[in-house]
Amino acid sequence: MAKLKHYEAQAPRNLSDILLFEIDPRYSREHGEFASTSEKVPMGAVLCRNDKGEYIPFGLELSPAVEAAEGVEAKAAVTADQPCAILISREIEPSEETQDCAVIRRGACVSAANLSWLPSVSDEQKKTALDVLASLGIVPKE
Repeated sequence: MAKLKHYEAQAPRNLSDILLFEIDPRYSREHGEFASTSEKVPMGAVLCRNDKGEYIPFGLELSPAVEAAEGVEAKAAVTADQPCAILISREIEPSEETQDCAVIRRGACVSAANLSWLPSVSDEQKKTALDVLASLGIVPKE
């Protein structure tokens, strides 16, 4: 069995490096809006949706942690932790406006090693996210 190609995080990517198989583009793909972002988001990023239905990177901090103080209860940081899609648009550039994007939502196999994650996402979080994506019909392959 041939091994899949694996690429460094900075390497240019083709859709075929990420999307190995899809049942039918009319079924597997959706268009949506990507939320405003201050960082570039590469093709192959694992995505969640915010409360407005816009796509955001998995692991993005939605609200910072709050330390306990007099009269204030401590709160952990809230992060985007419900993966639902893989970005297949070319790199999303930083913008204060929402941007159109294309995603894989179901009926596909993807190269797990070539997906993109925020640096803050742990290996355990990646494993859990890949399990959730598989349950949605986006099957990761090594």
